[in-house]
Amino acid sequence: MKKLLFAFAVAAAVGTQIAEANLPDDQSVKYSIRVDPSDEQSDVLFTISLELTAIENQDELVKWEVTEASFVEIGSNGLPAGSWTKTSPTVYSSDGYWWVEHLDFDNPLEEEFAAPPSLDGTAAPDGTDDDLEFFLEAGTLTRTEAEMYDGKVAGLTHDFTRANEVDPIVDGEDEPSEVDPFDPPPV
Repeated sequence: MKKLLFAFAVAAAVGTQIAEANLPDDQSVKYSIRVDPSDEQSDVLFTISLELTAIENQDELVKWEVTEASFVEIGSNGLPAGSWTKTSPTVYSSDGYWWVEHLDFDNPLEEEFAAPPSLDGTAAPDGTDDDLEFFLEAGTLTRTEAEMYDGKVAGLTHDFTRANEVDPIVDGEDEPSEVDPFDPPPV
């Protein structure tokens, strides 16, 4: 009986290691909010970057942990006017993770991240700015909006406001935002 239990324990451990070995690499996805969301050539006003680590997969679904959320306000000169970071933000889902379907989970595509998870909270400034109160969730797009940026577009509902201020830096409901090409996550 002990040998049988030992064999099951070894098989379970090997199965877990094999499943973990089959997970996709860490990913970084960035959403760019434009001054005029309906104009693809409009200047970028704000970006949201999510650093992702795969936890498990079930067929073509991958369970991603959002390990970091970064927010950057872009000034009229095209340079950052403020930046904030939240480590391990709370993902509002049934299990606290972001489940994404991938055609090939070894090679995730930007457009597969078009429906970001629901996040809200407070991010600390990367400099001497005030904290940032943030809210982000997936929105809906019209058929025309869904074709913007060669289909690499997310519908966002969002609000980003400096703490102690009433007016948001940027807010919007069901706005098209470009899903930028992946940058390698920081090491």
